Amino acid sequence: MGAVTKDAGPTWLAPRRLGSTLALALLGCGEPQSLPCEEVDGATELPRVVLGVGETALEAELAASEDERRTAWAERRCGLDGLLWVPDEIGPAAVTLCGVEVAVDLAFLRDGEVVAVERERAPCDAACDDCPAYGEDGPEVDAVLWLVSGTLEVVPGDRVTGLDGVDLPAPPEAGSTG
Repeated sequence: MGAVTKDAGPTWLAPRRLGSTLALALLGCGEPQSLPCEEVDGATELPRVVLGVGETALEAELAASEDERRTAWAERRCGLDGLLWVPDEIGPAAVTLCGVEVAVDLAFLRDGEVVAVERERAPCDAACDDCPAYGEDGPEVDAVLWLVSGTLEVVPGDRVTGLDGVDLPAPPEAGSTG
């Protein structure tokens, strides 16, 4: 038998393409248009707000209540474009990734400016009380923007727009003792 050349046979049998097809089949992935993303039972998508980060616009889910912050991306795999995590009051944030299924980059915000970034924080499958809390020793913030790791490069000093329609915590009044 002669050697197989690049032009022999249908293109779908080309080794590189077959390898990619096999890898996709094994991973259960596909093009977003061909296979819908399916959430586990009980996963809830939150309301969204349009934010601008530099020149990039994104629809971020909004987690403003204690329950929304606790369950935000827990057990979720679909539609994770961004999450705006809003604490009850300005101060260091204590963000845990309990039940989250993807690694995230956390951009800590104050007055619409990124003041700190934690990159590639791994999900935590331990009991929630045993998961690390990111940002608890960091700067005072009024929101934390979650992004799937590596999807958008965010650095301290970047501006985040679109927050004017979000009920962010108010700064303490001058002279108040808390």
